[in-house]
Amino acid sequence: MDSFEDDLKSIFSDVAGTEAKIITDDGEISIRGQFDKTQGEISVGEGYEASSEGGVFVCASSDVIGLEYGATLLINGRSYQVVNILSDDAGMTEIELGDRLVGRLGKNT
Repeated sequence: MDSFEDDLKSIFSDVAGTEAKIITDDGEISIRGQFDKTQGEISVGEGYEASSEGGVFVCASSDVIGLEYGATLLINGRSYQVVNILSDDAGMTEIELGDRLVGRLGKNT
């Protein structure tokens, strides 16, 4: 009989979810999960705005044992910084990804 953890892994199998790569000093570790991207505009002073991007990546806890704050996740060709890690009792981990300043949009009027 399959364990609950096996059931979770089947949810994030090769045919479902988004691939992410955890970038380490030793290389890359590929994992799968659900990525919810966030995007917004922030004021950066003197009437200018910039676009910020971040998001949340949810995956099986067993895939991210040892993941640390500040680590880099590469998702869809874009790098994100881990700013928070929340694990639950059901074997899932929610990884909050830091906003990334991507440039000026123009003068805020």
